[in-house]
Amino acid sequence: MNLWIFLTYSFFGFVLEVVYARLTRSEKPDRKCLLVLPLCPVYGLAALGILALPKAVEAVPLLLFFAGGGVAALAEYAVGVFTRYAFGVDFWDYSMFKGNIHGLVCPLFALFWGALAAAGRLWLHPAVSPLLETLPGWLGAAAAAALAVDVTVSALLLRRRRDPACLRWYDGLLQPL
Repeated sequence: MNLWIFLTYSFFGFVLEVVYARLTRSEKPDRKCLLVLPLCPVYGLAALGILALPKAVEAVPLLLFFAGGGVAALAEYAVGVFTRYAFGVDFWDYSMFKGNIHGLVCPLFALFWGALAAAGRLWLHPAVSPLLETLPGWLGAAAAAALAVDVTVSALLLRRRRDPACLRWYDGLLQPL
């Protein structure tokens, strides 16, 4: 079940990132984190952390907001440090925001994470969880294999190129001949 939670929220995070990038007219409109799969793993890791919070936290929505925002910001920081030092890349940069820590987390986006954490745990996950439980076991094995291959190839590319743009294999496909 944890694999499906990770994949589902990584996909939701990818969609959210693309929508945000389009709305803000970002220079990075595609928000690619992996070569093939449309996933932002930091969202999946954050979701697993938020869902691991004690039930007592869920009973107090304000506590869930702050605890969830903290857990998600911690996941964001950990992933950011890992990608920076393992691959020499930054997928995001909060250095222009006040109170940022190494450009990887900032109070403003921690508040956004808190809102997503509360909404996700209180409303979204109760709706999604029963659907995830119906997925057959063999599909989980196939999904895990696909994820493992994509993560491995993406990591090798990032380590070699040290630029997230190397994941955009489709850049030249739609240009006129």
